[in-house]
Amino acid sequence: MVNEGEGFLARLGAWAGRRAEPRLWISLAGAGCALAVAGVVIISGDAQVGEDGFSDGSRLPGIILCLAVAAVGYALLHWFAETPAATAGVTAIALAVPPFFYFLTFDADGAPPWSAEAILALSAVVWLVSYVMGPARGRPLLLGAGLVAVVLLAFQFMEEPFSTGFEATFVDESPFAPDEPFPGEEPFPGDEFTSQGDEPDPTTLGIISLVFGAAYLVSARLLDRRGFAGTATPFVVVSLAAIPAGIAFLGDDLEAAGAGAAAVVAGLAVAWVGARSGRRASTVIGAGAVALGIVLIIADAMEDSSPMSIGIALLAAGGSVALAAQLLHMQTGESPQMTPGPSVFGRPGPPDGVHAAWLPPSGNQPGPRQRPVDGPPPRPQPQPQPRPQPPPASPLPPPPPG
Repeated sequence: MVNEGEGFLARLGAWAGRRAEPRLWISLAGAGCALAVAGVVIISGDAQVGEDGFSDGSRLPGIILCLAVAAVGYALLHWFAETPAATAGVTAIALAVPPFFYFLTFDADGAPPWSAEAILALSAVVWLVSYVMGPARGRPLLLGAGLVAVVLLAFQFMEEPFSTGFEATFVDESPFAPDEPFPGEEPFPGDEFTSQGDEPDPTTLGIISLVFGAAYLVSARLLDRRGFAGTATPFVVVSLAAIPAGIAFLGDDLEAAGAGAAAVVAGLAVAWVGARSGRRASTVIGAGAVALGIVLIIADAMEDSSPMSIGIALLAAGGSVALAAQLLHMQTGESPQMTPGPSVFGRPGPPDGVHAAWLPPSGNQPGPRQRPVDGPPPRPQPQPQPRPQPPPASPLPPPPPG
């Protein structure tokens, strides 16, 4: 349901209030544009690297081609609002912006030759600004790309995973340098030219990923409650990638049992948000994460057990989960599957033999009459019509004839 109220998100229109429906030609247009952008990047990279490396190549073709692709994307969005061409335009903007900033900031003498901070920060700014204004306003793909860039930028600021390993590992050749080292001596004593720098800390990356994933999931729930399901969708999608990535980064610290417990907790949270917001995929993914976490816990606890014992443990665990789900359903009164809308808790189920749709709504509003499940609704009974009454007699006698 589109939120028609005033406010920043309400001005984004229908794209903020509801999720886009899947369409055949829309999807094919996006896939085709992704192939085209990949071709442009390959052509630009080939022009950047000449026969002798970067020294005789040029980054100018990459700058011009990627900028042209992004400009065409904005033009398609302006002229073709909700057609496959517009989807191709959104895809072009999302995929051509990072290569454009790569070619724009490339420095062959740098180590590394690109600036990951500049590429991620500038791309995030372009995507997020395009989401709130201009012809691409409200497009969820751009918001999702911006959210991903923010997480990767936090990675880069804290651990520099996109720059590690590019320290100087060679020395420039000199006409006065000997071709071979002196006998018995190392060519490069010490670690001055062989140091690769500190590797990124997986624990730090895992904590960052979990923090952003949890924040995005909470933001999605708040947006769904306000009626902005379209804006909430990118937050959900990015959180579904950030939370498992965070648990994977923390795998060495948590070990198998701890990772399984974390997967169970995260899966329950995702499934609850999905059910409360009416998101089928999120609910199913969350339930699957719970099952996967239980498998990890059992596998770690029964590492040396026989297959028969592991099978019995899985049978007992699965049956316990299913039984607990049934009991919690009866206790919380979650709305049935065939009731439209998200899950609602705290309302008792319909009495036996009565359709839920025929129950009176909450509050003081009158509802429809109840009827049994098996059988048609009761027919309205005809109301008796009042008999016509003779007109009342005049209190004065009629005048005498003249």
